[in-house]
Amino acid sequence: MNSGKPLPITKRMVWEAYKLVKKKGKAAGVDGQSLGDFAGDLENHLYRLWNRLASGSYFPPPVRRVEIPKADGGVRPLGIPTVADRIAQMVVKRCLEPELDGEFDPDSYGYRPGKSAHQAIEQARKRCWQHDWVVDLDIKSFLDVASYYTFSFFERVEEVRSSCRYLNSYAFCPSAIDVNGLKLAALYTLQDGLPRDAE
Repeated sequence: MNSGKPLPITKRMVWEAYKLVKKKGKAAGVDGQSLGDFAGDLENHLYRLWNRLASGSYFPPPVRRVEIPKADGGVRPLGIPTVADRIAQMVVKRCLEPELDGEFDPDSYGYRPGKSAHQAIEQARKRCWQHDWVVDLDIKSFLDVASYYTFSFFERVEEVRSSCRYLNSYAFCPSAIDVNGLKLAALYTLQDGLPRDAE
């Protein structure tokens, strides 16, 4: 990838990203705008988003923090981005995925195109017949404490990120809104863990 010149973000890229986000039908973000509200003035919303992404002036709004109850009685925090930010994230995902997917281990199945949990289970089943031992581990709240610098994968992201102006402004770390929606939580830092979306 040519790191000297940023990848141009086209209107088509924003439109295709919107169509993918629309299929998921997620909840509204901190601005309270639903997908239906966004679609009510679709042309203007998409144009404004494209203009900011293409010019490098886009900066993501805070995410709405929601806590989802877990079976063990705990909660799992999720960040709900605005509709516009979900579209912006999808544009970036589609830009970077072809460049970065090859960096993953072939046995990595989570959130990868053409891979599924069923394939992971099938691979595990096959390996059960090849070995007489297994390693079972559970890293409690891993993404809450994982350092950005823990992963050599992110070194590759750093190489690729200059190709997309949006990534330079986004820095992977939007601020979060507290559960009650009234007070801003502290800005995530890269050492505080990795931000997550309700994907």
